[in-house]
Amino acid sequence: MEKFLEKYPGEIKELVLGSEGKKAVVAGQNTLPFHSFEGKTGQLKFALEVADSEPTDWAPWLQEFYADVKSSPEAWAKKNAEVFGADLIFLTLNSMEKDVPVEEIAAGVKRVAEAVNVPVVVFGLGEKEKDAAVLPVVAKMCSGLNLLIGPILKENHQEIATVALEHGHAIIAQISMDINLAKDLNIRLGK
Repeated sequence: MEKFLEKYPGEIKELVLGSEGKKAVVAGQNTLPFHSFEGKTGQLKFALEVADSEPTDWAPWLQEFYADVKSSPEAWAKKNAEVFGADLIFLTLNSMEKDVPVEEIAAGVKRVAEAVNVPVVVFGLGEKEKDAAVLPVVAKMCSGLNLLIGPILKENHQEIATVALEHGHAIIAQISMDINLAKDLNIRLGK
């Protein structure tokens, strides 16, 4: 009996993150997840989250794992990479909620990115004004580190995406699940 294989015309391009000695390749799919018999399923990576400010609302059992590092994002990221084997660090900028100065947030991101030997994903709050104020400064200060920066929204893509791409970073576009809005944002980002 002949195998029935489906071919998919689209593909998700591979993305190289990180700078020299810290590179990781993500994505690269041209088939459905777990359908390796039909095509490439891509580069799966294990990421662990780090907050750029000390968490105050954690359960006691979780605090045990990070008690020694939760007040230092650099040490926390290093532990995630070296002890827990994370391929990527997902850095959430929770300090933006506390109105920490923009330059201080960006300097903290740079310290984390330089402290670990894996690529870093930087994620803002998803609030258009705050992200538009902070993420371009992060992109400039971390120029050449090839971060993955987001979220880029339709309302702030001009302020963030241009600066991030100019400084060698990749971006995370975020839009509601409306195909027309998604197409529109992709067209705008492609210009």
